[in-house]
Amino acid sequence: MTQKNGTHTAKEDLPINENQLRTAWHNFAESKKHQMAEYHLLTQPFTFKNNIISLALTNAIEEPILVSIKLELLTYLREMLGNNGLQLEGIMAEQDNSKRVAYTNKENLNI
Repeated sequence: MTQKNGTHTAKEDLPINENQLRTAWHNFAESKKHQMAEYHLLTQPFTFKNNIISLALTNAIEEPILVSIKLELLTYLREMLGNNGLQLEGIMAEQDNSKRVAYTNKENLNI
């Protein structure tokens, strides 16, 4: 909110350019380079549509990592891009359960 003549007026959200979003995202990821789990998550592909960033999660361990950095990440992106309507969601990637993995020599022969 900005203040003008003693009254509060809402600041209008700027439209988001996807290239600017990706640059801001990359800069935030680089700031987390010393935290490998967070950095790895932030280097995953994401899509952007209707002010919603959808981040692909590859396993269940990444979800609590995303939750732990979500507020800081959204605050950073909203400030950098001038849009408070920006949202972030984690989407668990579909896993192919049809492919079996052999753990023992006997299982190796049965596959």
